[in-house]
Amino acid sequence: MREVPREPELCREFVAALGREIVQQHHILLNGCQGSVDKEVAIAAKAWLDSNGGNSDASIISYRLRSYQQVHEIGRVRLSSLPDWLMNHAELRFPEQIELADATIFIAGRRYPPGQKLGFLRKKANLGDSSLRWRGWDDL
Repeated sequence: MREVPREPELCREFVAALGREIVQQHHILLNGCQGSVDKEVAIAAKAWLDSNGGNSDASIISYRLRSYQQVHEIGRVRLSSLPDWLMNHAELRFPEQIELADATIFIAGRRYPPGQKLGFLRKKANLGDSSLRWRGWDDL
């Protein structure tokens, strides 16, 4: 896992367990298709589905930007409709794998340059409220 600077084997075990658990609980894995963490989650989910009679085309959907080479061909791989996934545009649009999800889990697999802010999205799920709120680490 080339983007993971520390303890890549521990990270591989964690994301593999996460991929298996998502499909084992009959959820659809909405994933990226751009880095080694994305690939490891998809590999583990597919392995579980294959050994348990599941359908990876129906259960694993990954997205990538046009400017990136896809890192796997597991399940269905779709091109994002967005030009990038940066959160610095006047109109804040979320990547499809976040917009379409009922829940999101973020795993940062790479180091970010000093000064670049890493943020996260929290989806509210109270009585059908599907509003999203962007929060940066400075807001915590």
